[in-house]
Amino acid sequence: GGRGSTAAAGWVLGAERDTEGRRLAGRNLRSAEVSGGLLVSEGRHIPLSSGSVDKIVCNMPWGRRVGSHRANRRLYPAFLAEAVRVLRPGGRMVPLSLEKRLMDATLQADDDLVLEVSQTAPKTARRIDA
Repeated sequence: GGRGSTAAAGWVLGAERDTEGRRLAGRNLRSAEVSGGLLVSEGRHIPLSSGSVDKIVCNMPWGRRVGSHRANRRLYPAFLAEAVRVLRPGGRMVPLSLEKRLMDATLQADDDLVLEVSQTAPKTARRIDA
């Protein structure tokens, strides 16, 4: 079962504060044949224990249809701090965003992150190890 890289996933936990977003995420989980669950949560307050997550893939608000650049300037650093908290040592995160300058500035400001340019992704992609 599963397609692409999700086939190797043991269990996936998603978090979304928006009802429609949770509905769509649930549909995506079922479509990919991935076992998982969804939390009512948002990125500034992840209700998980420190060091309990292996990998994070997140579709950040881009400030266009959802959110704004002004709101993202507060959200991105708060979310990254929470992501670093819940990631286990050596854990990885892939944040998706069109806010390239803001994401780069936020990532560069966090000394707890190791950044690598992906060899298979566009030059703007970064692999993040906590």
